[in-house]
Amino acid sequence: MKRIISSCLATVLCLIATAQNNTASSSMTTSPWAVSVPYNIADEGTKYEFKFGMGGWSWDFFAMQQRNHCGKENLDIARVGFNGRFDKAYDALTAEQKATMDTELRNIVQTGVKSIFLLCGIGNLGDQLGDLTSAPVWNETTRTNYVNDIVRAVEYVEGKGYKVFAVAPFNEPDFEKTYTGTATNFNAVAAIMQTKPQLAGRVFGPSTLNSSEAPKWYATVKNNVNYANTHQLAGGKFSDYTGFWAQAYKDGKYPVADEMHNVMEAMVCINYGGVAGTWWGWDGITRGEYIRMIKGGTQLAYKERPNEWMTASVNKYRGDNGRVEAFIGTSERQAKASAFTFISKDRLAYYDGYGPVYDHTEEVPGDPTGAYQKGQTNAERLIQIHTGEDVPVEPINGQYKIVNKATGKVLSLNGGRAVRGNVYQWADGGQANQAWDVYPIDKYMKNADGASIVADYSYVVIRNANTSNVPLYLDAQQWAMDSGANVTVQSDGDELSTNPNVWQRWHLRYMGNGYYQIINHFSGLYVGVSGSNTADGANVVELNNNGGDNLLWKFIPADSKVETTAPEVPTGLTTTAQSGAVKLTWTANGETDLYGYMVYRYNDEIGIWECIGRKVKGTTFIDNTCRKGQPLRYRIKALDAAYNLSEASAEATGQTAADNARIAQWTGLSNRDNGSNKLHAVLNGVTLTTSGSRPVFSFDGKDDYMKLPYHVGDMEQMTFTAWVKGGSTTAWQRIFDFGNGEDEYLFLTPTNGSTMRFEIKKDGVVQGLNATTTLGTSSWKHIAVTIGTNGVSIYINGELNASTADITLSPSDVAPAMSYLGRSQFDADPAFKGTMSDVRIYNYALTAEEVKSVSEETVATEGVDITAERIPGVADDLNNWSYTGSWATWTDETENAGTLTSPYVRTTAEGVSTLSKTLTYLPEGQYKLEANVYAYYNSYSARKNQHLYLNDQTLTINSARSRTATLRTIIGTVAADGKMEFGLKATSATSATNMAMDNVKLIYQGTMDEYIEGVNAMGNDVYAEALMLVDKPMNATVKAALQAVVEAMTVAKDTYIAHLKEGTASPADVEAWTVAMEGMPAAVSSAKVSIEAYKPLAEQIAAARVKAAAHPQENGNEVFAEELGAVEAKLNAGEYADNDIAAVALEIKGITNRYLLADAMAKASRKNPFDVTALVVEQASFEDNAYTSWVVSPAPTSMAHNMVEFSLAITRVDVEVLEGMTYSEWQQTGGAYG
Repeated sequence: MKRIISSCLATVLCLIATAQNNTASSSMTTSPWAVSVPYNIADEGTKYEFKFGMGGWSWDFFAMQQRNHCGKENLDIARVGFNGRFDKAYDALTAEQKATMDTELRNIVQTGVKSIFLLCGIGNLGDQLGDLTSAPVWNETTRTNYVNDIVRAVEYVEGKGYKVFAVAPFNEPDFEKTYTGTATNFNAVAAIMQTKPQLAGRVFGPSTLNSSEAPKWYATVKNNVNYANTHQLAGGKFSDYTGFWAQAYKDGKYPVADEMHNVMEAMVCINYGGVAGTWWGWDGITRGEYIRMIKGGTQLAYKERPNEWMTASVNKYRGDNGRVEAFIGTSERQAKASAFTFISKDRLAYYDGYGPVYDHTEEVPGDPTGAYQKGQTNAERLIQIHTGEDVPVEPINGQYKIVNKATGKVLSLNGGRAVRGNVYQWADGGQANQAWDVYPIDKYMKNADGASIVADYSYVVIRNANTSNVPLYLDAQQWAMDSGANVTVQSDGDELSTNPNVWQRWHLRYMGNGYYQIINHFSGLYVGVSGSNTADGANVVELNNNGGDNLLWKFIPADSKVETTAPEVPTGLTTTAQSGAVKLTWTANGETDLYGYMVYRYNDEIGIWECIGRKVKGTTFIDNTCRKGQPLRYRIKALDAAYNLSEASAEATGQTAADNARIAQWTGLSNRDNGSNKLHAVLNGVTLTTSGSRPVFSFDGKDDYMKLPYHVGDMEQMTFTAWVKGGSTTAWQRIFDFGNGEDEYLFLTPTNGSTMRFEIKKDGVVQGLNATTTLGTSSWKHIAVTIGTNGVSIYINGELNASTADITLSPSDVAPAMSYLGRSQFDADPAFKGTMSDVRIYNYALTAEEVKSVSEETVATEGVDITAERIPGVADDLNNWSYTGSWATWTDETENAGTLTSPYVRTTAEGVSTLSKTLTYLPEGQYKLEANVYAYYNSYSARKNQHLYLNDQTLTINSARSRTATLRTIIGTVAADGKMEFGLKATSATSATNMAMDNVKLIYQGTMDEYIEGVNAMGNDVYAEALMLVDKPMNATVKAALQAVVEAMTVAKDTYIAHLKEGTASPADVEAWTVAMEGMPAAVSSAKVSIEAYKPLAEQIAAARVKAAAHPQENGNEVFAEELGAVEAKLNAGEYADNDIAAVALEIKGITNRYLLADAMAKASRKNPFDVTALVVEQASFEDNAYTSWVVSPAPTSMAHNMVEFSLAITRVDVEVLEGMTYSEWQQTGGAYG
């Protein structure tokens, strides 16, 4: 048995690399086309000086929210409203005018701000109408009256200890209901204000509501204002909004956004010269963090989507934590749903825990058409960007225990809780009320009226997983804004809840080493344990951020045990060079709770370690996102189920192979790279089909594209080849485009309007080469672009078409992270329409002869037909189907002439019926299902409800009514779980529909070698785990069962693979393999339980030997070793049952204590060895001395007292417990210690 295990171990661990997370590119995904926001974290960035403040609020909680979210130290100014009078001259302010300002000033106290901006208006600013029933008559007298009232307001506010730095005479004067007249009137009032010493140099305007009106009003009033502002509650063009700020800045008028409704308005004002801004209202974490970033950091990137009224930025904090964050903001009333793609140019990144990736696309809500005030929500988003070695283990989205760092206790409900019951901490007991479902809030969430209700959607919901209760959500105590309030749970849907409400939304800020802060949306306070109280049942409360461990929480899988012992350091790390990747292998750790490995690569260019793989299963990893030819360093860490990380392994060095080679090939059969580098593409809408005998990728010209692994084109020299057939002559489509956004790229377009063109750009330098023709649409063409030290060449159908030595830029100069087929780096460019096949990339410039040879090669036109011999229960067992709804055998002799005897499916009253087959243990990849499908329907509408499906892919049959057989084809994906379900289904009960199928064929979309590799990888995680466990101490019966399934799996897999290679595989091979696969998890689980039971005994024996070594006896060591060795031998032989463990532990304890106590007494009596069972000493000699004195005191002078009870109880006593205890004290315990 051991021979079989050792011979298989190296093989199976080398093949585990096909698991989903065993390549550096496995986290790559596709996304909608979006505006790119490229950034470089190593850049210094742009520092902006900007003052932030709060609006004039009558609600104190707004002020406290802003204070908590952004910190008092980051607030500089505040806005206060004033209702002025104009009808006559007044001598003093009214009590009502003072009271209104006093209310707002009292709230401002919460922030500590002393610099005030006064916003004036007439009537009641609340509804902007007041008691006015008609527009006032504005003339020199009424204007003067009005300005004099403003002067009194400034004097009143400054008399309270504040400084008024600016005054706006009117609020939103372009809004007719404010009754403030025209721009000319505004200018006239402003001119009078400039004559008043209290107001001169402080005038603010035009304060328009409509940002497209702002330039017009500003042109009239600019000579009499010192500060320029506008609001953005309406507006025709985004360019009017940005143009206003830019012009005001140019004119030196100090742009101030005095009424910011969202973070977009803050971004725009800052990036166009703004100096200050106040928030009209407050939301949450995005605004708070943006303020912190502007005040304490720099901006790395900024982008706009003008047509969608949307902006994005990336900012870097300059403090000790150096955190990087991305921000998105939208207009409150004009935003159109859209997206941004953030691109990290210089390092891998994790976006809110998703990674490792270079890019992240964020889709942002808004009205689909951008119509005014139709469901926009001030949508804004904060995205945490983590890089380097310390990154989140995973994105938080699942079921967890939530563990406090300071106390080691978990967030718990104290049994069944009522609504609004307090939340406690408790020792981990594995109870359901200690598990929590954590998931992001729905950014498209609407209220009962269908209106959007989410603005800032940077939050998660934390719901208790105890299904015995009504669903309970972690909830802040309503309206509590100060530190110390209890954190509670509450059912969703009470009078204050809004699916979920702001008290039930939490932001998770990653703080490093696996820990997070949990911040409430409403209060901005942090979940913590007050005073780091370690007691079970201690209340969990909201606290100010003190930076303490009591505010840090770790999210570990709900089925894991809370413990803090790190795994052993991994060993045996080695590297192997491949043409386009570096393969890593290492020796497996032996922990039974091992969760996987974290893989790290050193980035020499920026001098940091990067995490390039997380929770990697097995002991193999392929780094296929590295820069080609660059010397690299690697190390790994082990991760256990409680998310404890080991120290890093010893480093291993490596780099990609220097030989000229093809590094990737995508044939058209699937998304998979036909090579060992595993450079699998991700398809966004691209369909797999055929053109004649050629397998092809089909692009629809709308939004289809293929995303290739990061840095696939990042090398000094490169050749790109593909068979391409165009489907459109629209200019600036892309065959390929590798780059980092709109300013760094290399691409090939089928036509720039006149000819095919290759172009490369870096640091503003653009170089290109035009072919003599376009791609056209009439025929397939083999296209090749070679980039070498002598320049660039374009080949068409194996013949040189164009060449230049003037292109000096290389792909490695661009260092492209983003690599597309059919898509441009420019959001505005059209998608490729047409087909491609046999796409290849080489790591050198092919010669003309080599290009010719490649153009003449053929690729496999079909995948691996697995229908008959290789998969049981498809062709040979066609009648053994599962079904829902009605089922029968189709035997319509008149219409089908006996050609079909097969099950068919018919709709039922439930509306859905299926005829299906489920297969398991299939290699991961794409599969094509072909079948003759017969369909009949009783009404025309029913044909739309007839479908052929394979897993998540569905093909509407849309059949004719004659029941004529039609060959149908569908391609679907089998994931790493190896499961496939396929068949027919009807999705409506509105009318009868009959369907049947025969001549079913399943084709694996890849080569036989890939299929065999996939078979070999199936189950390797648990198989490798079994191999690592089988030699560990455990119960003999359990070990025998584990050995049996390992041997069966080894034999079955070897036999199956051998027969696959010979072309003789049979259903019997698959059956044996499947049985072994199905038995493996249970055997491994039982082994883990037994190993965990045995493990403390082994540790106890090891500890006993350490203790004995510290107390050597001249004649006692052999007896001790013999007794302990006998126990150990039984342990290693697996002779102990699980229920023996407690007794065995006591036996080991007794052996150890007898030895140590005998040693101590021997030293005390000057006898060595010492027979403790014959101990007779004078009790008085020990009565008043502590145990520490026993072992050093002189020998007793008499042997008057027999301490038999002392010797009889020692098996129950740990000698260390006796430290500091007299004999009498010990005797009084009755031997209770130990």
